[in-house]
Amino acid sequence: MAAMQSSLFSLHEDRKIRSIDGQAETMTATKRLRRQPTERSSYLPYQGVLEFLPASGPAPRTLPTSVEAVIYCDFPVATRTHRVLAGLIDFVIVLGCMLLFLGIVYLGCEGMPWVALDGMAMSMIGIATGLLGFLYEAFWVMSGVPSPGMECVGLRLVGFDGNEPSKSDNIRRVLGGAISVMAAFIGLAWAFVDEECLTWQDHISRTFPTGVREQYGIRR
Repeated sequence: MAAMQSSLFSLHEDRKIRSIDGQAETMTATKRLRRQPTERSSYLPYQGVLEFLPASGPAPRTLPTSVEAVIYCDFPVATRTHRVLAGLIDFVIVLGCMLLFLGIVYLGCEGMPWVALDGMAMSMIGIATGLLGFLYEAFWVMSGVPSPGMECVGLRLVGFDGNEPSKSDNIRRVLGGAISVMAAFIGLAWAFVDEECLTWQDHISRTFPTGVREQYGIRR
């Protein structure tokens, strides 16, 4: 009995288990091999490898002349014909208001001698009409509502990025419109030579008129 106990303690000290057929040693060696990390090749023979290129940003819009466009949204710019029609309607409204004002002054000052329509009077009337037109345009732009001329033609203002113009954009558009008119209307006529049909106030404010139907997806 003592001999059996000593043999058991000797086995415990050696920490080895020996079997008669040797299967335990084979299984232990197999487990050790499985635990060892194996190097995996990233390239598998006889199998195609897909090489993924890094994602690139959206390509800038190009014009027919291969010039990079300043507008990077999908809304089309209003045509020159639509711009002219909207401007004519607004001009007729401003001119009608000015004529109405002059008529009221003429009828109200019936007892006073009427000033002759000389060069000085005509220039003053022209300045007053221009000032009235500036206030008319500033009112509609700052309110964020299209003017009657734009409403009749079916135009709305939108930013170059496709969003609704901010207050600062509207202020820059009003100032840009004044600069365009004071420069002998060159800023307005710039739409006829610009590749994207944009005027000076469009470039200054980074806003432009577009059609109502194309603007249903405007982002606020």
